[in-house]
Amino acid sequence: MFLRFTHNRKSKYVSLCISINPRHWDNERKTVSEECPDYQVIRYRIEEQLKEQTSRILSEYQRIIKNIQPKFLLFYQ
Repeated sequence: MFLRFTHNRKSKYVSLCISINPRHWDNERKTVSEECPDYQVIRYRIEEQLKEQTSRILSEYQRIIKNIQPKFLLFYQ
């Protein structure tokens, strides 16, 4: 299983190091079905990886904003 993140039409894939049987995948909801034997463990790993990647994205965004903000302020002074 992979998580896909897309920005400006460029995708990045992050492996979860998990494999599941295709019949344990709920294609309508795009998630692991509750019938999967390791449902809770897999959902936990997905959520943890989403949190980690979201944190990385936000910190990168904040770093970029900090570099832009002083230039913007200097322009209007």
